Amino acid sequence: LKLASSRGTARKCVFGPHRKKHHTTHHHASVAATAPSPCFPPFMTVFYGTVREFSVKSGFGFLEADKQVDPSKLEGAPTDAKLGAGIFVHSTGINSTSTMVPSLEPGERVKFSLKWTEKGVQAVDVMREDGGEVRPTTLHRVQLNGVCAGLVSSWNEKKGFGWITCDITKEALRSQRVPERAVDLNSMKAYVSRSDLGHNLHELAENLPVIFNLYWDEKGLGATN
Repeated sequence: LKLASSRGTARKCVFGPHRKKHHTTHHHASVAATAPSPCFPPFMTVFYGTVREFSVKSGFGFLEADKQVDPSKLEGAPTDAKLGAGIFVHSTGINSTSTMVPSLEPGERVKFSLKWTEKGVQAVDVMREDGGEVRPTTLHRVQLNGVCAGLVSSWNEKKGFGWITCDITKEALRSQRVPERAVDLNSMKAYVSRSDLGHNLHELAENLPVIFNLYWDEKGLGATN
């Protein structure tokens, strides 16, 4: 973080041009499953597997089932349905009542159900292998473009952290694809710790005007630099 200019720095978050996202569609590829293990019977709705990859920024990833899955046995699926390179999972399919943004860790063991969508097989009701809720164990920062400004609303000198009221709109955050849950957390205030202060700034104080880079993670908005 840096002190805002005393000459009247405009307290507006200035974002750079938004780059269009290229949607990943390779999970829809019609690649026939070749694993030798038997398919799940059609009456089974619970599957076990491992998280192959998950992007917090994109909000989706892929799972690997322990046994071969026959998608043609899913309700609504065509008889010639094939499984792609992995089982697609979206963050909305993660079973979580936490206020945090849901995410998965590569290698994490999970159990889940499957459904057939117009885009192919998708995992839903994803939870821990023991049936518990999935809770993020690591925070993944997603840096936003541009520079933001605001006022320090609180600062705990002893513990070395505080909160900043940002001059920013929900629309500006949505334009950079910040998840709704991250936008709504903490009344849109940005968390800041002493370790994120700039080189020339060692402490903060309430009502201090600052400029900073904005990021989001599973716990909401944050300020750094």
